[in-house]
Amino acid sequence: MSALRNGPRIYFNATNLATGNLFFFVAGGEVAEEMGDYELGVVDAAEYPVCRAVAASSAFPPIFPPLRMDPEVYSPAERLGYVTLTDSGVYDNMGVNPLLLSRNKLDYVIINDGGKPFTMEERPTEYGILVLRESLSIMMEQIRGLEFDRIEHRHKAGMGPKPLWCSIDSTEGEEIPGDAAFASLIRTDLRRLSSEELAVLARHGGSLLGARIATYAPELLATP
Repeated sequence: MSALRNGPRIYFNATNLATGNLFFFVAGGEVAEEMGDYELGVVDAAEYPVCRAVAASSAFPPIFPPLRMDPEVYSPAERLGYVTLTDSGVYDNMGVNPLLLSRNKLDYVIINDGGKPFTMEERPTEYGILVLRESLSIMMEQIRGLEFDRIEHRHKAGMGPKPLWCSIDSTEGEEIPGDAAFASLIRTDLRRLSSEELAVLARHGGSLLGARIATYAPELLATP
């Protein structure tokens, strides 16, 4: 992780299946690299491979198995024998928790939600795994809303940065009509994205961000 020290502050988040907490790997900002969770503790991560942090962060269940960390690698795991880490989205699908830590002094937080927007199901399912899939989609939609509310309420209480957010299906600020609809249909099933998909995602994300800043934080555009 030390190779990232001179770059921007970056978090690779995972979910600790042993404690149920967010487990983070953090580097950059010219400060020490760390990994751990608030309950078991945080240790030095300078020598921990970036690729394994990425693997832990993206171990999507049940497609990929969790990443195991033994005490030889993460010493606080000795309390439990070992810990296993899975996809960060299990705990925090928006990845906002590190943005609220007191160690990260932020004035603004920008959230560009690229997750699958929830849409009305015209033919509700009745059977098996499809019911589970739709139930999970509903739960994730509720969690997304709660996370947005938490960030906004913390800011209003003077306890957090000013939030700016947008969803991939938003048409408010899209550069080319149809970008929102096309971007929302791009699948996130670990296949390689085409150059056309990447171009639309980059254009649409940048356009939505620019529109939000212009509307809700025009002070960021002011010339000194």
